[in-house]
Amino acid sequence: MEITVRDFLKALVRIDQRNGERNEKEKESVNNSALLKYDLNEDLHIQTGKVASVVRELQQVCSVELPVEIYKVAPNNSVHALVNTINQYIHEYDDYREKNG
Repeated sequence: MEITVRDFLKALVRIDQRNGERNEKEKESVNNSALLKYDLNEDLHIQTGKVASVVRELQQVCSVELPVEIYKVAPNNSVHALVNTINQYIHEYDDYREKNG
């Protein structure tokens, strides 16, 4: 299993809906390659502490268990870095479970 850019977008839209924001159409119009380049804080206006909310939402969207503070090990604040970090974690966890039953 891997987290996709669309999964990330779904998580953002769900968070916005809970916060009463209605910019879903704006986010849907963003293509995957553009979204990957976005900075979580500067482009998406997600404060560092609020990235944990995105990770929690990704857990629900994708039915996967993640350490909530996984964003802290991402090499930078881009969507691409966070998605890659999460996917690397998922692959390593799957490999560990496969080897250790």
